[in-house]
Formats: sequence, C-alpha cells, structure tokens
Amino acid sequence: MNRKQLLNDLEQLPPEALRQVENFVAFIKMRYQPEHNQRQPETIQGDTNIKSPV
Repeated sequence: MNRKQLLNDLEQLPPEALRQVENFVAFIKMRYQPEHNQRQPETIQGDTNIKSPV
C-alpha cells in the first residue's frame, strides 16, 4: 500500500477508528525507539527497611 492510498484510507475512517490508529502508531513508534531512548522503569519509593522473613 502506498502513502497516498494509506492517507486516503485514514480520511475515510470514523473518529473512533482514527483514534485507534493514532494509539497504534504511538505504540509502534515507542516500540521501535532506540533502546537508550526508551523510558526506564520507575522505582518504587517507600520503606527501604523491609526485613525478609528468616
């Protein structure tokens, strides 16, 4: 599928379907980012004095 046809198809979609496409494109962009640009997991802040059961 060429870009012109893809853009034409996008213009024909109802608003809800277009939002789904937008979300999918955002997901794909995030997935294919270089690894050093990907968001790192957040650390959980809280009690650091947790004792493990013995």
